[in-house]
This record gives sequence, structure tokens and C-alpha cells, in this order.
Amino acid sequence: MNRAFDDKNYGLSIMVSGGALVGILFILTMGFVLLIVKAAGIDVVLGPVHFVFFGLLSTVTCYFLVFKKDKYLRYFEYYEKWTESEKMKYGLFSLIFIIAVILLFLLSL
Repeated sequence: MNRAFDDKNYGLSIMVSGGALVGILFILTMGFVLLIVKAAGIDVVLGPVHFVFFGLLSTVTCYFLVFKKDKYLRYFEYYEKWTESEKMKYGLFSLIFIIAVILLFLLSL
């Protein structure tokens, strides 16, 4: 059971974190675009095509920056050397970043 979650190549935790990364990038991209559209005074109604476009953009970006040629495995090697205080500090930074992305998206509506 632990192998299903902890396998660094194909584990469930990798799939979940990859999906979360794509989702966060999707919300971040949508938030920025909506803010720009709002600031420009353009009245746009987003349809399914827009969501598909931003979803594909987020997925392709994550693939090339993180998953292509298993780049994330090198990140694991780097992060495993962190002390507990470093993990806590950057975990809090990550949480603050996610909250900021969600707030950006909500403010752009």
C-alpha cells in the first residue's frame, strides 16, 4: 500500500501533486487574464473553449517545466536534503502562495 503512494515514478502522490500543480497554474493564468481583461474594460463571457485553452496551456507548461524527462526526480533529491525547519518554512510559503492565487482569481471575477 505504501508503494502505491510513495513510488516517486508512478505513485498516487505524484499524480495528485501533478494535478494540483496544473490546477494552481490554471487558476493563476485565468486570474491574470481576467484581471487584464477587466482592467482593459473589455466585456468577455468565458465559454468552454476558454477553459479548454487555459487547461491545455497549464498542462503543457507543467509538462515541459516539471515532468518532461522526469525532472521532478531531481527536485526530490534536492528537497530530501532539507531540514525540518526548511520544509516548514517553504511549506508555509507554498500555502501562502496558493491562498494568494485563489484570492487573485476571486478578485478577478
